[in-house]
Amino acid sequence: MVLVKALPFFGTRRRINLVSMQSQGVQPNADTWEDYIEMNYDYDDHENSYQGLNNVEQSENGPVNVSTSEQDNTQDRPRTLREEKVGGEIWSEPGTTSRAIKPVNIPEVDMMLAEFALDCNISNAKYSRLVDIVRFAQHTAIESPLNAIIRYSTLESVFENLKKNQSTEATLPFTVEIVDMANIPELKDDERIIDAIGKPVLIYRNICHLAERIFSHPLFDSATHIQPSIVTDSDGDRVYSDLYSGNWWINMQAESSEISSGSMVLGLMLASDKTVVTGNSREQAWPLYLKLANTSSKFRDKGTLRGNRLLAYFPVIESKIYGSTDWFKKAKKVIFHYCMGRILAPFQSKSPYIMQGPDNKIYSCIPALASYSADMEEQHMLTLCKHGCWTLRGCPRCLTTTSNFNNNTGNSVDRTTDNMQALVRKAQVYLANRQSKHAKDLSVMFSFHPLENAFWNLPQPQFNIYDALLVDDLHQIGGVYKHLLKFVEGYVREHYGGTAITKINERAASLPQYQKHHSFRKGFLYSSLINPTYTELRSHMTIILPCCHDYLPTQACLCLRSFLDFVMLATAKEHTDESLLEMEEHLTSYYDYSPIFQAYSKSRFTFPKNHMLQKYAKDICNRGAIGNYSTMHSEHLHILEAKKPAKQTNRRFDSMVQMARFVEKRDLLFDIGTTWTAGIWKQRAMKTVSETTKTRNSTQWILSSPEARIDTVEEISKKYHNFLTLLRAFLDVEIEGNPAATELRNWPSLDASIVEVFKTLTIEDFYESDGTPVDDKIRTHDLFFGRKRKDFALFDYGERPQKYGQVLMMFKCVYKGKILYLALAQEYVSLNEEHDTGLEVLAPALTYNYHGLFVAPITRIMRSISVLPDFSSTYTFSNPLGAYAYGRYLLNHDADRASWTNKNGILPVLEQLVGWEVLSEANPAESDEDMPT
Repeated sequence: MVLVKALPFFGTRRRINLVSMQSQGVQPNADTWEDYIEMNYDYDDHENSYQGLNNVEQSENGPVNVSTSEQDNTQDRPRTLREEKVGGEIWSEPGTTSRAIKPVNIPEVDMMLAEFALDCNISNAKYSRLVDIVRFAQHTAIESPLNAIIRYSTLESVFENLKKNQSTEATLPFTVEIVDMANIPELKDDERIIDAIGKPVLIYRNICHLAERIFSHPLFDSATHIQPSIVTDSDGDRVYSDLYSGNWWINMQAESSEISSGSMVLGLMLASDKTVVTGNSREQAWPLYLKLANTSSKFRDKGTLRGNRLLAYFPVIESKIYGSTDWFKKAKKVIFHYCMGRILAPFQSKSPYIMQGPDNKIYSCIPALASYSADMEEQHMLTLCKHGCWTLRGCPRCLTTTSNFNNNTGNSVDRTTDNMQALVRKAQVYLANRQSKHAKDLSVMFSFHPLENAFWNLPQPQFNIYDALLVDDLHQIGGVYKHLLKFVEGYVREHYGGTAITKINERAASLPQYQKHHSFRKGFLYSSLINPTYTELRSHMTIILPCCHDYLPTQACLCLRSFLDFVMLATAKEHTDESLLEMEEHLTSYYDYSPIFQAYSKSRFTFPKNHMLQKYAKDICNRGAIGNYSTMHSEHLHILEAKKPAKQTNRRFDSMVQMARFVEKRDLLFDIGTTWTAGIWKQRAMKTVSETTKTRNSTQWILSSPEARIDTVEEISKKYHNFLTLLRAFLDVEIEGNPAATELRNWPSLDASIVEVFKTLTIEDFYESDGTPVDDKIRTHDLFFGRKRKDFALFDYGERPQKYGQVLMMFKCVYKGKILYLALAQEYVSLNEEHDTGLEVLAPALTYNYHGLFVAPITRIMRSISVLPDFSSTYTFSNPLGAYAYGRYLLNHDADRASWTNKNGILPVLEQLVGWEVLSEANPAESDEDMPT
């Protein structure tokens, strides 16, 4: 497989050069196969000239497993990256702080039962019954280990004894604080607030102690980064992956060294988002989560390892009566920042913090806000900026005018703590001098609220909230794509009517299933989608162009093409400077083509999410791949930290306090269990760690789902014309190595006419970039969930050209005493034509020998591919297999990253583009003359 040099590692799976194969597992109808081979052939008497099938073994059970030899792929391991540490030597010494977890003398079975009771919402009464059952089992057992004795009958007794030897800080308790309006200058004289919202309750932990717990947890000893690194690949190109490989950490480490020599950066990653915790959506929670940038990305967001912890519950302030009033909106912002200030108060000092870290060592730490993941609404809340297309500067991160959100100008000034403080101070002076109009004009000009920000009271630049807000694929990429879907549907409906909408929906419903992509059988265009998830939208992106391209102008197709290419690059796990440059080029093309939809966009593409696309390259350079700080992690965490704890409450007024107490107990149980106990508890956690870092070192092909009966070559030839001749030609050329001109009468034949057919092939492979295991399935079912399914695959022939083929059948046969695992496929050839979708155009090779049918070993199958009909071509093409087909097909390289990396599509070139219509009146207030320095 040839990799594109510009994109050396975008999930491409590596091709292993085979030297030998082994087959393992049960063979259906084994008696027929083994008896036949044993009676007629001795494995040692025949030498197979086909290099891939020298060693064949049969086992008693399991599917057919064909794998590469372990000793022959040592040169094809996943690529390695070189890391160069940045910064001076980090000071550390052995030691333990008073907040460390101490050993306890409680049997592990008690702790396991307590965890089970919390997970299953078991009351104290039911817990006592459970203990009675376990004790009865212990008494009746012949042998009972000493540590299996259950001592405690209630949950509370378990936790009381767990806390007995611990310091208060070690248990990480929650503080429940009623927000006193008298402590908030902006609200202390406003009696309407208390009448409208009552007394808000803030529930939070000590952020310093919680950060130390994650930093020192033994599960992360080998997965914690103390210093940043410059990561390069074998070509010497800079690689951006995890946060430690980005420029932000390098710059912050230099800043920390100036504060205190030998100190390290403790990267704090915060995330918050409101969520409903009841089925009727009446109760909401607003959790705030904390994780560390120092923890490796493979461990940081794995829920079973608890590297991402609940830090606080913000008070949810809502009112149906006053919710739309200005004073109520202001109160929400002020109370939010007051609560944020209380949570972050332990980090107000600029001096280093002495903390226990990995391997039980003490480190001098400089806390810094590495990222804050939030949706657009919360980002504006955090920065106290005005949002919406009607504002003059609606970006929470920079001062770009909203009218420029539809182009990639790249000349914006970032919002910073200094310039925003200057603006707020100036507005406050106006208000103090009763010049409210000047204050309002200033706040409108730069789209801010003249209120104090909680992050301004923290050390700078370590807690620069404007720099910590990062891009987000879930809300921003998904949000922009929703807008594009609305524009596409609007264009089709206006120019072609409802009939075209129905036709497009039918096309999407008829497409074959590919991997785990979502199927859209109930409707495809935006009006038919009901609250689509981001995963569904990503599946939608893969088929939008094949389904709609002939109903859209070429510029609209190119706009969608550029956006999809940008998304594929932006969501990669690793990046280089070259790939980021290509991503920026696709983004520029997207902005250039987008005016084609201006008639269907009320804002003319000036919505903030569209502008945020310009920030992706910068954020990736500074903090690595966007998967590190995506809000998808916090969305998944809602289940563990909000929805599940809510089920443990009695739904009364103090339900949030009950939720916090549940989380407190569960975390204490986990920390003690994984730190000091041995046996099942720790083995379970370590098993999760080993699975997280597990990689594969070879490719395996596993056949399964055998047909109920064994077919003969003659019977298959009735279904697939010339199958017998084709199979003999394969044996003569590929196995015996004879030239293709050999006469038919001299072609070899199988030892027996029986073959065993399989319907599923699983390819266990790994991504070349990071060795992550991946399973790829190819199915050849006549009926699969009510539909015929014959998947497409890419066949690799080494130095010879690759082939695209639709796999019709996979089978096992015997030749010279050796078992061959083969596939019959219909070849599709590339037409090298340009297409509006940018996808490669294919056609069935029906004019080739044997009408394009060919036989190949299953080890030639590199991976599955998605091939979709070109619905704009004629549907009256009859092939020799007796089925009707389209005249042309499209290789859908948007379906997976490996196909996209090796795309060969040809895009049309437009000589003239539709541009933005000039507005009749320009807004003089959008000038940059008053931009603060």
